[in-house]
Amino acid sequence: MKAHVLAATFLSACLFASTASAAKEKDAVLLSVHASVSLSAGLKFADREPVVYYEVTQPSGKVSKATATPVNNGDRAGRVTYPDDFTDAGMHPGTYQWTARANGKEIASGSFQYIANKKGFQAYVPY
Repeated sequence: MKAHVLAATFLSACLFASTASAAKEKDAVLLSVHASVSLSAGLKFADREPVVYYEVTQPSGKVSKATATPVNNGDRAGRVTYPDDFTDAGMHPGTYQWTARANGKEIASGSFQYIANKKGFQAYVPY
């Protein structure tokens, strides 16, 4: 069976700004950026989507795991988000390898990268 894979990236940012009342004071800005990778894989021709087990191998070789449970009584594949849903996940510069397994078989695999930008933040880069 062919695997249907949907992988998306979510870059969420929260920006909090306050304006000082005095004209000479600068605005104070607190910026929080979190780059994450959303993974969803299912069997295109299955009557019901199976539970899918994901493993992500970090650049250090450490393996993180997560499980995606189908939604709508198995009508749609479940989704997991790296690093939020994974055990012992890290976000360090380098290449991350991922695999998805269902019914004892590998149904999808791929990779993604985190890199440090000029300001020191981590960013997701398709690989």
